[in-house]
Amino acid sequence: MNFFKAGKNVFADEEFFLQAIHSGDSRAIVYLQDKATGFTKSLLQQKQLPQHLLGEVLNEGSIIFIKKIRTPGFALHSAKVSTYFLEIIKNVVSNKTRGRQYAAQETLENVVELSDHSVLEYYSRKENMELVAKLLSQIGLPCSNIITLKYLDGYSDEEVVQGKLSPYTSVESLRVKRSDCMKKIKEQALHWKTDQL
Repeated sequence: MNFFKAGKNVFADEEFFLQAIHSGDSRAIVYLQDKATGFTKSLLQQKQLPQHLLGEVLNEGSIIFIKKIRTPGFALHSAKVSTYFLEIIKNVVSNKTRGRQYAAQETLENVVELSDHSVLEYYSRKENMELVAKLLSQIGLPCSNIITLKYLDGYSDEEVVQGKLSPYTSVESLRVKRSDCMKKIKEQALHWKTDQL
């Protein structure tokens, strides 16, 4: 692909490449996605997900990556731009896999006979997810990010530290901060519960 070859020359310097993505340079983002296309196709095939998800996965991964690198204090350290991006892609695909399993087992459309209880359970779960999203937005960064990585994205503490997905450089400091964050989210949940009374 001519663009890929051209991009290889233009974005050969990692720092320049990262800055271009940070500033939203569409050529840099397309080049990053091109570099990850083969890997992503293989991963979708391995996870038995349809190939039409390719563009969606690459776009979601790009949005997450740009948000991540625009976080104050973010640093790649010794990781390459493309390597870091591939880790994000792995996570996006993993979420798609979990979503597909959930959809296959739980969606209302796939249930032949619905009891009142199962309908209520479905809407209750949906409301709970909306509440979680609201609580996370209220506690702000870095707490929302730390809790999302652990409990929604399924990252282990070691993966978060090794992948430099948070500002914390040790598992211990990450756990201490997350404990503080959980106190914050519990306080917010209590306020929400009081407001509902």
